[in-house]
This record gives sequence, structure tokens and C-alpha cells, in this order.
Amino acid sequence: MKIIVLVVTHNQDLYNFFDDIKVKYLKSKNIDYRLLYNGTDRSLDDEQNNKVNYYTDEESIPAILEKFLHYLEGDNDYDYVIRVNSSTFFDIDKVLEEIAKHKDKEDLYMGYFDPEWIFCSGALTIFSRSVVCKLLEGKQYIQTDIEDDWAIGRFLTSKGVEKTYLERYNISDRQSTPDEEEIEEALTYPQIRIRNDFDRDVIDKGIWKILTKKIIL
Repeated sequence: MKIIVLVVTHNQDLYNFFDDIKVKYLKSKNIDYRLLYNGTDRSLDDEQNNKVNYYTDEESIPAILEKFLHYLEGDNDYDYVIRVNSSTFFDIDKVLEEIAKHKDKEDLYMGYFDPEWIFCSGALTIFSRSVVCKLLEGKQYIQTDIEDDWAIGRFLTSKGVEKTYLERYNISDRQSTPDEEEIEEALTYPQIRIRNDFDRDVIDKGIWKILTKKIIL
């Protein structure tokens, strides 16, 4: 089973902090990965360090989707693509176990979603090769004036692709760093969404530091 992890990110100190930990973790698991940026800084194109920049000066919703599809157009020889945002931690072993449970499903589109959602959350989404091909073949029909995960979900629904649920632990809207006991509970889930806008430099970085200790990096 050939897997790649595409980290959709931005060249900012906060996200670089998260990405450095995620890269070290993925390397420890021998998982192929790329960091996907967008902007005008061509120095972010760094093949040796698995960095790819989609050349645009836009920070709009379409750019998030476009940089993801742009990479896949040039390199889509994978059985599964795991698309994750910078601020989401995931346990690759647990994710691979979940993929294996659905190995007979040709069109795998998996992630977290609420019952009323038509899409899987962009925090972490898994696509089988057949689903990637559908996205690339129909990219001109994908809506670009809504959030990228909504757009992907709407398009795949129109193609008859069903969502598959992946559990998630949310650490959001906190005003202090969770204790280690909660982080240990969160690590029993395949993915952890970490988004606390109160003070991300303190709370979110604090969470990632605890994660680093727990996963022994």
C-alpha cells in the first residue's frame, strides 16, 4: 500500500512549529510526505526537504484547493492520499488501520463529519486513488467560492462517492493548555484537531510540546 501525506500549510512561525513536529513524526514512521505552500516565495520549492509551493499571491479559498490539486496533477501514483492541515495531529498507525478496514472500498473518501455535513472535514481527509482521479478529471467543475472541504464534498457527492467516518478528538476554544491526562485520552483517537484562538502561541504550542513527549520524538 503506497501512501503519501500532503500537509496543506502556510509559511508562518506558528505553522512551521507544528510542521516541524509532524515532519519528524512522519520520518520516524517512514511515511512519504510533502509540505504544500502557496505564495510568491519561490524558495519554498525545496524538493530535497519535501516542500512544494503553488505559485500564487492569493490567500483565498480557491488557493487552498488549488495547491492540493496542483501537486496531485504532477504526482498521483499513490494508493491513498492523506490530506491534513498543519494544526491537526494524527496517529498514522491508527489511520492505516482504519484504511485497512475499508480496503475493499474502491472509492474511499474518509474523515470526520457531523451527520448533517455533505463533506469530510478538511482537518484530515483520506482519498483513495480512484477518488483522486475523479477530483482531477472534474476539477473545472469543483465550486471555488466556498470552503475547500465543502467544495470537495459537494463534487464527490455529485459523483456518487459516499463519506466514511473517521473519529476525531477536538481540542478547541480553550483558554488554558489541557493537562497530560487529557492529551493521553486524545491520543487514543486517530486524529486530534488543535485550534484554540485565545492564544495559539501558548496553548496550541503547549499541546504540541506535550504530544512530542508522549509520542517520544
